[in-house]
Amino acid sequence: MNWPTTYFSVWVPVRNVWVVLASDDTGEMHGFLDVALDWFPATAAFEDSVVNILTRDWLSWGADRQPAWEELTARGRLSATAIWACRSRAWSPETNEEEEIGEAD
Repeated sequence: MNWPTTYFSVWVPVRNVWVVLASDDTGEMHGFLDVALDWFPATAAFEDSVVNILTRDWLSWGADRQPAWEELTARGRLSATAIWACRSRAWSPETNEEEEIGEAD
C-alpha cells in the first residue's frame, strides 16, 4: 500500500522555528493538499520534535482506521530507526487488535 502523504520540515528564520508540513495526494485526511501539522523552536532537538509531531499525526490516521504504511521510501533527516519506532507507537499491537475486532463486527 502506498502512503498518500509526504512530510516536510521548513525552517522559518524570522521566528527561528521549524514547521512540519504534511503534503497529501488527495486532501482526504486533512481537507487540504498541504497542511502545517505543528511547529517547534529551532533550539529544540530536531529528530525528537519531528517524531512527536509525526506520532500525533499517525495516531489520528490510526483512529480513522487507516492501515499503517508498509514501506519507508525516503527518510530525509530522520533516522530509519526513529521513523519505524514512531510508526510502532502510532499503530501499536493494541490498535491493530481493535481494527481486527471492528472488522469482525
